[in-house]
Amino acid sequence: KLTDKVCLGYGTALALARSNDLIPHDDDIDLIIAMPIAEYHSIAKAIPVVEQCLQQHGFSTVGSYVSHRHIRNPKGRSLDIFVGIEEGDFFSSFPGPRRTIRTTDLFPTGIVEIYGHQCRVPRDLDAYLSKVYGSTWKEPDPNFAHNWDRKPFADLLGV
Repeated sequence: KLTDKVCLGYGTALALARSNDLIPHDDDIDLIIAMPIAEYHSIAKAIPVVEQCLQQHGFSTVGSYVSHRHIRNPKGRSLDIFVGIEEGDFFSSFPGPRRTIRTTDLFPTGIVEIYGHQCRVPRDLDAYLSKVYGSTWKEPDPNFAHNWDRKPFADLLGV
């Protein structure tokens, strides 16, 4: 209802690109949503709008994280929605890199089929994953950790 710029992201996109399946030990599905900076100005201002829209459609939101919310539908299924901002030609979402992922790497989306369902994924999945996880994303890295430093995102996160 808010935007058509929504697709699978982070660990879910990584898993689908590696094996066309979900990561067995991952406990959620990750979605990313791109909101225009001209309208929302920051992730902090966009999150309540996304929450309100979801709640109006029967979803509950959980958590008060700076970049995302856990979402549950009426049947109890859950996922994470990471709210990002379109900054000119770039998409920025935390804990991803800022002003590195081109909006055209994501949208218009590509499609993959998983468990008989058509799912939207970043248009250039390799470019997206290389920018979020590094050039060696195809091989699992047990030592990988996202950069949780909020300083580069301070103005977008409201911190």
